[in-house]
Amino acid sequence: MPPNTTSLIQPLDQGIIRTAKAHYRTQVMRKMLQAINDGTSIINYAKSIDILKALYMLKRAWFLVSPATIENCFRKAGFPVIDKTSNVNEMQMVLDVSEFGEAIQEEDFEAFVDCDKEAECFGNLTDDEICDSVKLNRQGMADLEEEDEEEAGISYESIPGVSHKDALMHLSMVRKYLEENFTEYNSYYDIEEMIEKNALINRTQSKITDFFK
Repeated sequence: MPPNTTSLIQPLDQGIIRTAKAHYRTQVMRKMLQAINDGTSIINYAKSIDILKALYMLKRAWFLVSPATIENCFRKAGFPVIDKTSNVNEMQMVLDVSEFGEAIQEEDFEAFVDCDKEAECFGNLTDDEICDSVKLNRQGMADLEEEDEEEAGISYESIPGVSHKDALMHLSMVRKYLEENFTEYNSYYDIEEMIEKNALINRTQSKITDFFK
């Protein structure tokens, strides 16, 4: 919607975006505390979160936004809904930060979720400004990648992929951890089945000449 449209009629501004941010930043806080417990500094932890990791966490955060929360936000914005039995305040439940113990208070976590609330995320750019921005971003990303490769002494292309065998081997270690700490872990078997199916799909037919090499 246009930037001047009041947020009162935009369902995403009624709690959907904030709920996704709360789930996302819960993951950030959880991983940060784990990194600190493992002896990693906050600065090094922050550097370890690249765009790909952020997208993984964002995908998980969006998955955790319940249909009831989305429905409540649409109702709050004035859209008619069929089911009127759900709780309008359900989206506030994601701000339960008891899992962090004394590491952070709920007020501080709410401030963490809303840290970019006033940031402008819209604007009208001219065609020339858009072109200049794209060129600048491309050049900046190319420079950063070149610097990272020089510092690491390797290129991204030289990093080998993970074989099906290695994936299943490490997954068995995850299963052992789940067995020792949890009683239900049905999602583990979904991952195992997904890897096994992928291994069968990508399996190549052996030729008779392969046995004479």
